[in-house]
Amino acid sequence: MERLEFEQELQQQFIQGNGLRGLVFGPRRPTPAQPLSAASSPRTGAPLFTDRLFASTLEKFYKDCVSNPIKPLAPREHGTIPAINFLSTRDERFCELVLSRLRPVTRQRLEKYLKAVPLGVLMVTGFPGAGKTDVISTLVNILLDHDDFDKLFVYASSNAAYKLNRQFVDEYNKSLPSHRHRQYAVVIRGHNIQLEHERILSTVNNAFNRTAHYNSQQLPRSKRVFQMPLSVAEWVLKIVGFGNYRLNTHDSGELHDLRLQYLALPAYDPLRRFFGGGKSWDDIVTEWKTHYPGPNDADLMRKPDNLLSNLMTSVISRADVLAATPHVAKDNAYICFTRQIAKASVLDEAGAMNVPQALLGWPNFRAWLLAGDERQLPPTLMTLHEKDSSGNFVNKFARHLRVSALERFRRIGWPTCVLNEQLRIVDGGFDPASEVFYPDVSDFTYADSCGIANRPKAVAAEKWAVSKYKTIKSKQHKGKIQPVFIHVQGQCKVEELTASRYNIQQADKTIQLILELMNASNGTIDAEDIGIISPYAAMNRRLESLLEGEPSLDRKVTVHTPDTFRGREKPVIFYVLAVERGSTAGHVASRQRSAVGITRHTDGLFIIGDIETVKPEDAKKKAVAVTNDDGEVEMIDLRSFSQLVQWFTREKRVGLPYDDEWQQVKPAKKDEDYGLDKDDKDDKDDGDDEDNGDDEDNGD
Repeated sequence: MERLEFEQELQQQFIQGNGLRGLVFGPRRPTPAQPLSAASSPRTGAPLFTDRLFASTLEKFYKDCVSNPIKPLAPREHGTIPAINFLSTRDERFCELVLSRLRPVTRQRLEKYLKAVPLGVLMVTGFPGAGKTDVISTLVNILLDHDDFDKLFVYASSNAAYKLNRQFVDEYNKSLPSHRHRQYAVVIRGHNIQLEHERILSTVNNAFNRTAHYNSQQLPRSKRVFQMPLSVAEWVLKIVGFGNYRLNTHDSGELHDLRLQYLALPAYDPLRRFFGGGKSWDDIVTEWKTHYPGPNDADLMRKPDNLLSNLMTSVISRADVLAATPHVAKDNAYICFTRQIAKASVLDEAGAMNVPQALLGWPNFRAWLLAGDERQLPPTLMTLHEKDSSGNFVNKFARHLRVSALERFRRIGWPTCVLNEQLRIVDGGFDPASEVFYPDVSDFTYADSCGIANRPKAVAAEKWAVSKYKTIKSKQHKGKIQPVFIHVQGQCKVEELTASRYNIQQADKTIQLILELMNASNGTIDAEDIGIISPYAAMNRRLESLLEGEPSLDRKVTVHTPDTFRGREKPVIFYVLAVERGSTAGHVASRQRSAVGITRHTDGLFIIGDIETVKPEDAKKKAVAVTNDDGEVEMIDLRSFSQLVQWFTREKRVGLPYDDEWQQVKPAKKDEDYGLDKDDKDDKDDGDDEDNGDDEDNGD
């Protein structure tokens, strides 16, 4: 009970962000009624421990172990929070092998934090392309070799961690005799347990050309996402040895023991006949009803559905890593692992999950690893603008829930490891994002793999852009290929039914430019390399309609909003804004949405829009009211979007309408207004006439 109370109080104070003062410092002045050793919580009445007892209590909390991960507190370290060494693993050689995969810059930065993690809570943040997924996968493998954290609940993608574990184990085993070989970690990706159950039966039925099983409660697959690799269904099929599903010799000994139990126990005979092809599911269910008509518990345990569920639960309980969404993990089959077996929790994309969601995967105070980027899109909240019949907001805490777990804990001052090396985007391609959205990341650098010598697609895109638009100044000779803003004004319109925005001229011009780029690249860039992002659903429908009319692009070039393209990337991205100077900037100017839109490429980024979308009088305003796709008015800070546009003009990366189709257009502004100095004037044939926006500026 004392441990439980301490867990609850420690977790509560961490979440509240009060610096753990009640636990670390205790009362300011000891009194006879309130001794120094403990204080009473005014809120709960639970005991709050002072610094004198804090270290010893935490040692008991994390249990005694050989590695003794808690750094002892010296008497002079009054009020110091204990730290845990994540690198005190069972096998130093394996730990070194895992760490060696990290880039030297990342490893040096990360090891400082891993050797002394306050209370076992580690936060890692980084911009898109900083390698957060690799870091998470690496840390998962390190924790798996730690006595105190070798059972993990991961609410993130499990594929990368599993592949790395197999690579590490195979590499480790090369120089060892077979009796000293390490085993693979048991990594399970959990889906809705009913869907897992259904997938097992459908796999067997399909193999034997059978119809759906008895009393099927199949969920509509069109509305469910199911991936067989690492699923509970796949592990069960390996345990029973169905078809080509087999356990690997390096798989966990516990799984091999479970297979032996399955083969030996008489209770599993109905399942053995079903998976062996001798009986259909209907047959074994009918047999059970015939032989065990009674309602007692023993008979119910022999029910085929319960036998299969028991086998699935047995597999889950033997997992080393369970990866699932927090909501799926609430299923009865998973809850025992997440609440009782797991010794640590790992949260990826912590910048997109609010605190209540994050706590579903951290039900009690234990080691916690959070990674993400709070400057990408915030947590999704369906009730943000929802009102009742009286016009009152349904969710009065909606604004609080838009703050991500990562942002909240960073704001309370918790130590955070910030990754600062760009590993994905071509050298120069992240420059505007670095300056506008991540200016506080110190010592930012590009990895060698981002050099233009390694990026033929980026070189091809740059060559096309510079040859088409003479207003674009290339820095390829300096080893940089920066994004391009292509000026197309057009006319922004609003759908009556949806209130979503679209711009026909910008959509038409985007398709035209994609075709030109592909033709100019001579096969270096094809349709599968290109993606389109637009903040508005109506604009996306227009773009998709145009793509259907181009056989070379249809079903190859993808169209997404920033919200649906988060976490993915394409070599070349066309980011279509839809808005223009005659309309409000809309939520396209959202800082977080813009940060997503300009960081989804690896080789080339082309922004299609009006370079004068933000009016000069609005550029310095902290916030303006805009109407979103739902018709709701929200406040948007235009400063970041304005800075982004200014970056393109300053760096001379704006493609203006100068070429043959616009040669009749005369400049209405000074060259300096578009970032051109006097030396560049000879390179600029024609400019943009602000008054001709409906005729020539649209790019038709």
